[in-house]
Amino acid sequence: MNTRVGRTLLTSLGLAGNQHSASYFSYRVGNSSDRQEGDYYLYFTDDKISAQAVDNFAFNEIVNLGARHGIGFLQFQVSHSENKEAFLRYLQVAIPNRKNKYPKTQHEILDYCLAWVNEQLKRISSAQSTSSNQNAIAVVNNIQIQNENEHFFSIPEMTSQFQNEIAAIKTDLKDLFAQKNNLGHQRDSDTAAGEFNHLMERMEGLENSIARLEPGSIETPSENELKQFVFLLLALQSYRIDNKPQSPYFFSQFSKVDLTGLLKSNLKHYNTKTSKTTEKDVYKFDEVFKSFDLVKIHGDLKKLLANFKFM
Repeated sequence: MNTRVGRTLLTSLGLAGNQHSASYFSYRVGNSSDRQEGDYYLYFTDDKISAQAVDNFAFNEIVNLGARHGIGFLQFQVSHSENKEAFLRYLQVAIPNRKNKYPKTQHEILDYCLAWVNEQLKRISSAQSTSSNQNAIAVVNNIQIQNENEHFFSIPEMTSQFQNEIAAIKTDLKDLFAQKNNLGHQRDSDTAAGEFNHLMERMEGLENSIARLEPGSIETPSENELKQFVFLLLALQSYRIDNKPQSPYFFSQFSKVDLTGLLKSNLKHYNTKTSKTTEKDVYKFDEVFKSFDLVKIHGDLKKLLANFKFM
């Protein structure tokens, strides 16, 4: 649909530009080949396309990307929206309505996205009810992951980047030593030292990036301790500082999506499980946690945390 023929087809179907409507999804005029790393814009060859067509392309993009990258697509799109809360409320209605338009094998992708949308709206609602001065847009801005490239590139993509960087460093090292051994070339020692230090910094950065690809190996003696650990995190997630209703939450940003990622990436028990399975476990734990006496739990947390105020 990114071709002249595709654009003609859109026009014939009545899906070409409508100046009186607009989609919440952001797009750019150009070709999809123009896409840069971390770029989740939609691409069209011109701007004469209706909001309906943009929405259709957007949802096709989500189900084709899969759960993890589909969430990345929504995070990117919402963070670039001028009306973030309205966008989220649109998604809350649109995702269930469009679900049956796709095969059942893709339904869980949309379920995962809807869970993420509901989590963001819940955070906005909570922030608005606790402080009239809280700006909802600022809260939703926290949705965006600090480094989208780091979190949403696939392992093959990152591996390719690392290999390119290693090759570039090797080339630079060869050039550096070739210049050093060239008797006819006088070289400032400070300049050479600076270039060498820069190469070392690149090597250290590469080493840290490779380390992030390795799954965590945190392990508990049994599943009972694993559950207790998750319940502790859920207790902290629902805890307000000093156990005061008007205080901010202990974690300013810690959603079920965050908890799912934490368990999947760091606990050995979840290394071999899918993100969807991990997410289902998180919501099961959360349902059990809701049956606990939160008043007592938060009271105990206050006493425990008070012991850590030693600075």
